[in-house]
Amino acid sequence: MLLDEAETSQFLQWPYAESPWDGDLRDALGKWGYSQEEYADKDCDFKEKYHFGTALEALGIDSKPADQGGSNHCFYLQHNDGPSLNVTDTRLQATGAFARFGVNAKDGIIYFIHRRSPESTDSRRSKDELPKILSSSDLAWGMWNRAAIPTYDIMNIKYFVAVNIINLDTAYSIIPKALRLRGEYDGAKPWPGTSFQPFKREGPNKEEEEAALALIGKLSLLCR
Repeated sequence: MLLDEAETSQFLQWPYAESPWDGDLRDALGKWGYSQEEYADKDCDFKEKYHFGTALEALGIDSKPADQGGSNHCFYLQHNDGPSLNVTDTRLQATGAFARFGVNAKDGIIYFIHRRSPESTDSRRSKDELPKILSSSDLAWGMWNRAAIPTYDIMNIKYFVAVNIINLDTAYSIIPKALRLRGEYDGAKPWPGTSFQPFKREGPNKEEEEAALALIGKLSLLCR
C-alpha cells in the first residue's frame, strides 16, 4: 500500500504530509513555547544506559555519547514553560508534552528515546490550543539538523530507533499482534530480533502486512 501526499495526509489526519518545518527549529520552538536542552549527553550512552550494545556493535554503530568522545548527541524538549505567545499572537497554555532524542549523524541514526505529544496530554484541547509543531518527526528533523554537518545530509539517515514505547495501544496491542502473526508468542526476542518487511514479502498475507504497517509504517526490526 503506497499513498500519495494527499492520501497520506487524509490517512494520518494531519494537515500536511510534507512538513513545512525545516532547519534546526531553534527560533520556531521558542515561539511555540518549548524549552530546549541541547546536548544532554548524559542520556546518550546507548550501551550502558539503554543496553543496545550488542545490536549497535553488530551494525558497526558507535554507542558512546559525544562527551565521552562518541558520536551521539542528545536533546530534550519540553512544552512546559507556558503560557507562551505564539507567532499568531494567541496565548497557549503549556501542555506538558516532552521529547528526548538522540542523534548520531556520523552513523546515520535517530533515536526516539521517550516522548509525549501535545495532542496526547489532554484530549479536550482543540487544534487551535496546541503548538503548531506537534509531530515527533518534525522535532527529530530539527535535532538532526543541529547535530549533522553538511556532509551528513538526509540521505545519510539509515536507522530510526524507538527506545521507550509508552503508548498503551502500541505496547499491549499492536506489537504483540504483529509478533504473533510472525509466530512469536513470547514477546520480542533478543538481537537480531524479528524483521518486518511488508512491501518485500513474497506472497499475499494481508493481515500480517496490515499489522506490520501499523507497527512500523514500512520497514523495521523489533528486538529487546
